[in-house]
Amino acid sequence: MTDASSTMQDGTNQYTHLKVLVLLIAGHESAIELSQVKEILPAANIEYLPNAITSITGILNVRGDIVPVVDLKYFLSEDYRALDAGSSNPRVVLVDSEYGPHGLLAASVLRVEEGLWEIHAPSDSLKYMQLENTLFTKAITNAKGYSLPVIDTQNIIAHISGHNAARAKQDSIQT
Repeated sequence: MTDASSTMQDGTNQYTHLKVLVLLIAGHESAIELSQVKEILPAANIEYLPNAITSITGILNVRGDIVPVVDLKYFLSEDYRALDAGSSNPRVVLVDSEYGPHGLLAASVLRVEEGLWEIHAPSDSLKYMQLENTLFTKAITNAKGYSLPVIDTQNIIAHISGHNAARAKQDSIQT
């Protein structure tokens, strides 16, 4: 998440230059590092899969490639999921991962933020993207004190791909 050439120290805080895409998920702002974003698409063309796992909304045909679409609100705590009123302008953020391209469904795309950010563990108020004791966010705070949770897209994709469970099982066998 950091680039050594774009960090600076300010007293006890270390700031990193980041560009993030700010999304709205169930009424809450969250961010994805802009470097991970390949494309933003309208959600209108999602083919919904009625018997898919809960976090997979459906699939999207992106220029002949079939891409699974993950509903990010699934990774919110139930209290926050209940607040979701839907959206009239949902978007799919296309990202690459070691498991192939995936679409991430958000209620809307709000803006791009760029600047110096301190990266840290999220405070309790920013820990709303958690499932089965796995935290799917980090937090960033700018010099003015504005904080955002940053979605760990690779961890979410690994989770829905079943790779976290496989890694945990492998770790338990080795110990």
